[in-house]
Amino acid sequence: MPSVAVIIAARDAAPWIAECVASVARQQMPHGWQLKIMVGVDHCVPTLQRVQQIALRQLQTFMFTTRVGPYVVFNSLAHLSHDTLLARFDADDVMLPGYLNAQVEQLQWCRSPAISQTWSAYTDEKLRPMRAKLANGSTTGADGKRNGPSDGQFMMSQSVIGLLGGFRPWLCHADTEFLTRARLVGIAFKTCCAHLYLRRVHAESLTNSPLSAYRSELRQRYAYEVALTKERFAKSRAVERVTPAMAPWIRLGQRQRS
Repeated sequence: MPSVAVIIAARDAAPWIAECVASVARQQMPHGWQLKIMVGVDHCVPTLQRVQQIALRQLQTFMFTTRVGPYVVFNSLAHLSHDTLLARFDADDVMLPGYLNAQVEQLQWCRSPAISQTWSAYTDEKLRPMRAKLANGSTTGADGKRNGPSDGQFMMSQSVIGLLGGFRPWLCHADTEFLTRARLVGIAFKTCCAHLYLRRVHAESLTNSPLSAYRSELRQRYAYEVALTKERFAKSRAVERVTPAMAPWIRLGQRQRS
């Protein structure tokens, strides 16, 4: 039976993770498809304690024994997965109805590697619409709606990982680097032109933290590495497969719904 694994890397996410996971569990899957939710807790006890309070049959929880960052968490859990499709989703965001279904519909008949994305809407911590500044310097309207995809959230066929290897073990911006390599080698991109998830803006998010904000020194350094990736491809025209960095984890039991 075909299946989708939603992989969520979670650190400092105790206030948000239950709402995030619940929004995934509420998704209506296309007929004959199964859903798996894989939460990788990035060495954060408060987040782990909150996750362990969630009783869901589809949920699998993994505790990483050291802090490794969201992209190493994804690499490690994707390596475990044999699902048809993989979805990357952030622990502080919320899926709206149709998020998974729309992307499965786009990808399920693709015979070659493919990636799907949707539009989104920005909110404050309490999920109230808000005006937000984007990576390109532009600003959304007061309703927070962004009429275009963002690099952080997407679904892909398992064959994309087979072709590209995985994410680089960066603290931020590795999603942009991964999607850049995908575009360079001609992987198909599909976009659902609907606002199907909420992007929560708060002080601890990667794009707001002083260390990893849009104009931070760290993100600018990673952007330079992405530019070098483009230069290397222009010279070689070869697929750049990154050996996925992975880390030790402990699989934890889950509470069962009574």
